[in-house]
Amino acid sequence: VGSLGHFATAALMSYTPALLAGCKPLADPFSCFDVSAPIRSFGCQMPFNRPGLPDWQQLGSARPMSLPMRLQLQKHSECTRDSSRPAPTARAPAHSGKGKSLLLWRSRWPYNFSELLTRWLLAAQTLLSQAWDIVVDLPISDVAPAYYKNLFSPFALSLYVGNASTATLIASTSQDGQRGTYRNIIMCCITQEVNPRTGVINASAARLLISRTIQYHAADILNSKSSDASSKAGAGSLIRVLLIQRQAPPWSDSIEGRRISNFEKLLQQCNHASGLHCSSIYFEQLSFPQSLRALRESDVLVGVHGAGIANGIFLRHGSLVVEIFSSGFLAAGRPGFPVFGESKHTHVRTLGIGYRRIVASETDSWCRQRQSKGNFRDAEKEHLRDCDLTVKWEELDRAIRVGTAKPSGDGRT
Repeated sequence: VGSLGHFATAALMSYTPALLAGCKPLADPFSCFDVSAPIRSFGCQMPFNRPGLPDWQQLGSARPMSLPMRLQLQKHSECTRDSSRPAPTARAPAHSGKGKSLLLWRSRWPYNFSELLTRWLLAAQTLLSQAWDIVVDLPISDVAPAYYKNLFSPFALSLYVGNASTATLIASTSQDGQRGTYRNIIMCCITQEVNPRTGVINASAARLLISRTIQYHAADILNSKSSDASSKAGAGSLIRVLLIQRQAPPWSDSIEGRRISNFEKLLQQCNHASGLHCSSIYFEQLSFPQSLRALRESDVLVGVHGAGIANGIFLRHGSLVVEIFSSGFLAAGRPGFPVFGESKHTHVRTLGIGYRRIVASETDSWCRQRQSKGNFRDAEKEHLRDCDLTVKWEELDRAIRVGTAKPSGDGRT
């Protein structure tokens, strides 16, 4: 794919203790430590949503809480500071003996792909600063979403994703049966709610993070099937639009799946429009390299608010994200909802990608009736976000035209 090398090469950031997004050293970086028995607590407790359940079933006290992170850092007597040793860089060969770097990762909403992507971008400088052994702690050990491997492997000498008890930590980071010994031990405990509008995303670091990830998967991307968005004759001269077809989650019913009810008609209207070539995508049915190829071969990504639209960060510079919202969801009045709708994915602008949003009507009367009630209960507000929608082609067409008329769309309809 010709656009794989789009991002300009930049020098790697060297390690400094001033790390972003809740990442901080757990020990003196100039001494070596063994990871041993679980006798010291580092806290980092946070609520999480169980995978496979809708948000409206996990509000307030219904959300479980993760256990504190507990481990011992035992100073290794043979370790001394070696000022002549250069700082390791990302994708460097594994260090033999003492002096490796360990990154412990625990973040809020660990089973939400969109939330993870934002925190991943916020921690770009940390991930790029070292060649890490990475341990990602998940509160439910038997559930390890594939996207963790896809996102963290490019920056890991070794990677473990699961419930990071100290026993597991030792086993996952050991070499030749010996406990892992580390010169740098960093813990990323990302508990805060992330608002990309006010949060600090280092644009150059985030672009480099994405570039390294694409380069790491380059061989698989090149070997994957070309997306329909660019495979047809003549598509190269057209604006290539990729419409996300959302696969209904297991808990959804006939009216609640955040689907576009008139999807096929919308796709047909898009392809009949002048200057556009439009195709659909099910991210759930594709591998990560296949998804990356489809995104890099597209100019516009369109979808209902959710995890699918979060993939827009992998579009090429100058591309466009069009996000579709339920009118009732934005009007529900829950504190933060209008801001949430404004800011959830607008951080793509930091990456040089345009962003516009359109508002669509709820397809079924059940959702429309709740829109007119006011005084919503929290569960009803969450329901409104999940309503199936009917999208007007005229609204979408205008968003695409305006958003692609400039290098980066910066408004909203």
